[in-house]
This record gives sequence, structure tokens and C-alpha cells, in this order.
Amino acid sequence: MAQVREAYVPRASQRTCRASAAGGGKLFLFGGEFSSLHQNTFHHYRDFWCFDISTHSWDRLDTKIRPSARSGHRCYIVLFGGFYDPGHCTQYLNDTWVFDTREYKWRQIEFKDIDRKPSARSGFSFLSTPEGIVLHEYTKGKRPIGVMLDDTWFLRMSLKTSRGDSRSVWSSLNIFGLLLFHGTVAHFHLPKTV
Repeated sequence: MAQVREAYVPRASQRTCRASAAGGGKLFLFGGEFSSLHQNTFHHYRDFWCFDISTHSWDRLDTKIRPSARSGHRCYIVLFGGFYDPGHCTQYLNDTWVFDTREYKWRQIEFKDIDRKPSARSGFSFLSTPEGIVLHEYTKGKRPIGVMLDDTWFLRMSLKTSRGDSRSVWSSLNIFGLLLFHGTVAHFHLPKTV
């Protein structure tokens, strides 16, 4: 009797704390973590996947330049923060990356040391708006490790012009306006253009 073998179909492995974003009939998935039942095996992913909704197929997007392995980050084609824990120490991140869905390339957004930007963190709320990205974190009670945060930031990004220049600016938001973040109500207003 002949054995029937199922053809290998690439797909993202099981994971938690990954970031995903949807657009153009596709779902993009980056990073995340695997932890065994008793947490004696742990792994952070650095892979990037695209699920085509119309064909129900996964494609791994291997780009030369991409963010480091992490989990607890957030992504709406803009990726921010997260953490990396190889088992002996935890490193919280505050880097910002943008994925170009036309060229399928990652680009890190560099900020000067004097620029205002959110501190390193993971597990926050991230909301895409027509004007940019809102980042909000409100931690109530005690945290076992790290610091408690209660802040809201707005990332306004400009696209490259014919001169080739672009500018991205993080702004701290004042409390005014109303949004719902994972059960937390945050009041804010968008900052004026810098």
C-alpha cells in the first residue's frame, strides 16, 4: 500500500505575544515567543510572515534588515518596543521600525538622543489613526519587575518627499479627548504639527 504524504506548506509556528497588522487583504505577523508547558524551553522569534486572506496561504518574508527577536511589542506596519529575554536577563526595547508593504522592506526610524520618545516597554496599547500612531500605557497596581508607566504618545510620520527627506516625531499627549484601550479609558488630544 502506498503512503500518502502531505506536502510541506510553510506557515508561522505556534507562538504568543507576537504582533500582527492587517492591510491590503493580507495579515502580517512579526516575532513573538514560544514557552513550553513548564517554561523550561523558551524562544523569541525574529521571523516575519504574511498571510494572504484570498489564497489562505502563508509566506515567510526574509528581509536582510529587520527588527531584533522580541515579544510583547506592537505593530501596525509600524513596530515599537517589546522585550528580549534569553533566560538570564530581560532587555526592554524602545526602537521604532516601519515595514514598506510595496517593497517588502523594513526600515528603522532613527531618532536623535535629544528627541523626545517613549521609554522602553512591552505590553502596551497601540492604535493606528489616519494622522499617525497612538501609544498608551496605564499600569495600575504593582508590577513585579520594571517600572509603572502612565503615559500616552503620538507618532506622526511624514512620507519621503521628492527631495528625499522625511521626518518622524514622537509627541507626548496631554489628557483630553476619549479613547478606549483594552478596558482603560484614556483622554487625549492630538498635538499640533511640529
